[in-house]
Amino acid sequence: QSTWGYSRIVFGWAMDAPPFAFPKDISLPAGAGSPHKYIVMQMHYLDAKPFLKDRTLADHSGIELKLSANPTEKLANVYTTATNGVAPSRSVVYFDAACEYQGDVELHPFAYRAHAHKHGVLNSAYFLHNGQWRTIGRISPQKPETFYPTMSRNQVISPGDIMATRCVMVNRGKEDVYVGSTVNDEMCNLYIYYWVHRKDYDAAQTRASGCTSEGWPNFKWNDFEELRDFPMSSITDPESGKVFY
Repeated sequence: QSTWGYSRIVFGWAMDAPPFAFPKDISLPAGAGSPHKYIVMQMHYLDAKPFLKDRTLADHSGIELKLSANPTEKLANVYTTATNGVAPSRSVVYFDAACEYQGDVELHPFAYRAHAHKHGVLNSAYFLHNGQWRTIGRISPQKPETFYPTMSRNQVISPGDIMATRCVMVNRGKEDVYVGSTVNDEMCNLYIYYWVHRKDYDAAQTRASGCTSEGWPNFKWNDFEELRDFPMSSITDPESGKVFY
């Protein structure tokens, strides 16, 4: 969704991921009366050569949108985390981000999406409530990429909670790899869908949009007392149980 000088991702899909649909009682505002006046879609192709060789081939790629003039009581927004950083050669490092949520309304996460390039092996999203770590979701970014349901539909992020995300990077190569926009660079992104009550939407728009950090080696959870006791799940493969050191 985009307005002049402002944009925010609302959906992403890749690698033959399963479909994603909003819960029926949640919607995303767009158009008149909302801050989102335009919907922009961009397609990235892994290999477009078949279309160049045969101009008669049809491309049916796209996204199905369902529009309604009647907004739901629950409205959705995306909280995005991203890091800078470098994965040194022959290393295992953690690209961390953490920010205190300074809004005034409660957030209810319901879906999340992870993104990294070929060195990313695990992306995790948490929030700390009264010093307790709560898992939003964790998945390998090498899995089919879409939004997946959160660990629990009953989670509530309150003002003052800390949003914390981590990407585990494994670089077995001879060259350092930096965060960047090409396939040969790296990325560490998590997108967390949350809902708020319709009356709270404008407040959430301005105070619950995202978090960025300098990433490894300049930003680490271990540098902050409240984050040092992080859950081992943030460095443990959810399927094999392998711990990434």
